[in-house]
Amino acid sequence: MKHPVQYSYKNLSEYQEFVHMHSEVLEHPVLKAFLEESSHGEQLAKSISNPTQENIDQVNESFRTFYLELRLVKYLSQLIHFYSIDVNKRYRRHFARHSYIMDQPLSTDHSLHLHDVLASKEPSTEQLVLDTSEDLEELIENPQLYRQFLSLSDKQKKVLNLKYVYGLSHKEIAAKVGSTPQNISQVAARALKKLKEAIQQEGNRD
Repeated sequence: MKHPVQYSYKNLSEYQEFVHMHSEVLEHPVLKAFLEESSHGEQLAKSISNPTQENIDQVNESFRTFYLELRLVKYLSQLIHFYSIDVNKRYRRHFARHSYIMDQPLSTDHSLHLHDVLASKEPSTEQLVLDTSEDLEELIENPQLYRQFLSLSDKQKKVLNLKYVYGLSHKEIAAKVGSTPQNISQVAARALKKLKEAIQQEGNRD
């Protein structure tokens, strides 16, 4: 397994030997994603070359934090995914139930119908989500996570909704709320860190 990150440690050969010995384990998607961040790889290399309890604990804590955040993002993504499917199904049922309206004539000679005036293309799932009033607060079912979400500031809630429900980038959110992408990134990170605490507390009870 070759890692693209170049580390500055003198004992890089020890890191490479470690990676070679544990190549199958390190192919796990979660571990690969963890080590794609240079700071994590550097922590691992440091713990290998100097395996003090402090260095080992640092790697373990970084991985624990990374994994909890991964669980949170996955949970939010699943919420949006299933919600989008539900919205799409509701739209299709509504469209099928009222499709006859589209065929009603708008002119006396029956040459013009409603579907001739309206766009025939169905709206995308993303647009259907945008057209609804529901947000993360109404989608979250986990009680602990829900309480934590309510404790966020209005700005944090708005940023998370625009990011996860509406699928906007940090740049797009910044333009929408009159901020900078860097600031939006920081707001989102702080909000996710707070929500992570809820997932972490739940994990500690398991």
